[in-house]
Amino acid sequence: MQNLENLYEFSVDKITFTKRKSELIAENTIITGPPRCGKTYLIFQFLTTLSPDSYLYIDLLDKRLNDDDFEELDDFLQKNEIKVLIIDNWYGHKITQLDIITIYSGIDEYQLTDFKSITMHALTFQEYCDFESHHRGITQQFNAYLRHGTLPEIVNFPLETKAMFASRIIDTIYDEGVKKELFIYLLKQIGSKLTTHQIYTTLKQEIKISKDKCYAYLKELQEEKVVMMVAKENESRAAKKIYVYDFGLRDVVTFSKKFISIIENVIFLELFHQYDKIIYNNIFDFVIPEASLGIVVMPFASSSIINIDIERYSKQKNISKVRIITMSFEQTFEHENLDIKAMPFSTWALSWHY
Repeated sequence: MQNLENLYEFSVDKITFTKRKSELIAENTIITGPPRCGKTYLIFQFLTTLSPDSYLYIDLLDKRLNDDDFEELDDFLQKNEIKVLIIDNWYGHKITQLDIITIYSGIDEYQLTDFKSITMHALTFQEYCDFESHHRGITQQFNAYLRHGTLPEIVNFPLETKAMFASRIIDTIYDEGVKKELFIYLLKQIGSKLTTHQIYTTLKQEIKISKDKCYAYLKELQEEKVVMMVAKENESRAAKKIYVYDFGLRDVVTFSKKFISIIENVIFLELFHQYDKIIYNNIFDFVIPEASLGIVVMPFASSSIINIDIERYSKQKNISKVRIITMSFEQTFEHENLDIKAMPFSTWALSWHY
């Protein structure tokens, strides 16, 4: 039991944590989310509210552990009257049969009876502003957000060292060569419309990969919520739009700039955190059926351009609200059947009135 004794000595220092949208309380819970999005951070924040002798934190990636430790675990928990067990980097099976509060954390989504589920995401723009320590104006914060991306640990990194650290993150997340190459390829394709077959045929020209492997890894990336593919409305076989959970990682793998696509990805993530279903069509960059909402990404908008497009917006069925997301332009447009507003991204993202 010596390894467990050593882990039992671990305690989280009383440090200041920045509050996230998700909150952990003392109940059976499964926390899931993409890599480096703050799952462990959320756990540590919770542990600061507990007495150090009341919990045991185990990271299943800890190379010092062995199978014997888990055979002895229940006895150890009972002997020390541990009230809360935390299992980080969990892979889907129950670690203990004891009736104590258990918190599992991992990338893949698993379900256990009588367990609450929390899905973590990388930082929204609001959370980025909360994390960002320089307390700059909103325009400067948005510009910094575009450069830093969504991962909490990178927020306050100097930009000159961000690329090196972000590159290490990609290597840490995906040490398997083919899956990493697929992820890197998709980072470069942010905002592009691609079918799964197009992804495979392009990638196989660059690396050795089978169709089955490509399709399987692409499915895994989507299940991990690292890559998201947005379908076209009423066209299941049409190309899907590619987005990633951290647009900031793109700068690590290419020098090419895709400003509009990055802005699209930023806007998509705000919607992804709020809505279950997001699609696109020939008129709107994003459609949210449950909110009867159409989103247009138009960084450099003007009244004249929007007035020309209003007639097209009005012909869309089941749309009652249109939001045109810009860099700085702001205006409300009159229409008898539509609620149409153009607004800067920062205003839109911080208002939560989509």
